[in-house]
Parts: sequence; C-alpha cells; structure tokens
Amino acid sequence: EINEKNVIEFYQIKGALEALAGRLALANITSEDIEEMERLNDKLKEISFSDEDTAFDEFNKIHNSFHEKFISLSGNTLLIEILRNLVKRFMRFRLMVEQSNFIREVILQHEDIIEAFKKKDEKEVEKTIKKNANLGLELIKK
Repeated sequence: EINEKNVIEFYQIKGALEALAGRLALANITSEDIEEMERLNDKLKEISFSDEDTAFDEFNKIHNSFHEKFISLSGNTLLIEILRNLVKRFMRFRLMVEQSNFIREVILQHEDIIEAFKKKDEKEVEKTIKKNANLGLELIKK
C-alpha cells in the first residue's frame, strides 16, 4: 500500500542514497560519462516538447537512465541494489507524480547535477541530487 507517509519516506531515503551514490561516483566518473548524461538530458528536452502518446513512457525510461548512470558509477553494489529495489517499489507512484507539469524543472535540475559533476564538487553533487529527489516530494505536498 502506498500512502502519503510511505511516499514522504521514499523521497527522503531516495534523496539521501542518491546523493551518496553521486558522491561516490565522483571517484569514477569520466568526461565521457558526463557527456552521456548531457545527451540523456538533451533527449529529455526533445521529448518534453513532443505530443506523441509514447513520449511519457520514453521520458521515464531516459529519466531513469540518467539517474542509473551516476548510481552505477558509485561502484557500491549494495547501494545500487537498494536504490534499484526502492525505485522499482515506488515506480507506480512516481509515474503518477511525473505526469504533472514538472518535466522542465527536472531537466533544469539535471543540468545542475551535470555541472556539479563537471566541477567534481562533492558538496554540490550531493546538494543538487537531493534537490532533484525532493522535487517529487514538493509536488505531493501541494
């Protein structure tokens, strides 16, 4: 059962664990990885202007790939497994939230995450990833 308390806890945990994954990814991330994240975010921009029925599903796949990129670069297999299971468990809810008009904000926040990785700024990586995870939480509070 998904209720408001579960969802709040989900976003709190997701934000903290993804921020940890981002910090750990700094040791492994390459310029090619960052370029891939930029390409994924550019695809999200293209999709955000699409009227096709399949655009939302495609947006979700690419959005998940963006996050999966830095999560997998953390190199921490237990953390990767926990995050994948957490996201899978709440995917249905996330799909409902992500149908709101927040797509452009997600894209802008992804740009901030990419910039933080480029700077190799540990605190900024953690901050921008937590901010991105909290976007869904802010939406349900409205």
